[in-house]
Amino acid sequence: MKLSPQDFQQTKQIANIIKYCDKADLKSLEQITDEIYRHQPFLLSLFLGYREDVNQYELDEILRILIIIWLFFRYQPNVKKTRISMKMFDNRQKKNVTFLRYLDGEKSQHSKNQLILDNLGALKSKALFTAVLFKVNEGAALKKLDKNISGIMILGMKSLIECFEQICKIK
Repeated sequence: MKLSPQDFQQTKQIANIIKYCDKADLKSLEQITDEIYRHQPFLLSLFLGYREDVNQYELDEILRILIIIWLFFRYQPNVKKTRISMKMFDNRQKKNVTFLRYLDGEKSQHSKNQLILDNLGALKSKALFTAVLFKVNEGAALKKLDKNISGIMILGMKSLIECFEQICKIK
């Protein structure tokens, strides 16, 4: 998987977004969630779907991850015009699950590694997805999550990022 100059530029952008989210007060985060509700309400329904499986501390961190995703895409073309729908999300999710099932059936570790690199290489927002992985796997609030829950969350976040890439027509 090759990293482009755009990937490195996105890394700086993501770092600034994370710094902002980590320091933001409750009022600032509420304003952002209001903006999300106006333009991409599916993000909040996705967020609410996690509330049965995690505690309040973990839920707060999930919201911050969704805010990071939103802030990354918020000024991209179509993001405030075209809403992510449940159908769009389900289609992306099904493709990702199908990929994982195919990957599970692959015998060669070399082939598995190459398939993973190809799959992740297709993401246009590699830095964003890397930040999500880091927050889920290494963040104080989420790293102790049950592996099934964190796996489902990572799959959902990847699918969400792909939905944003689709509506923004990021090439």
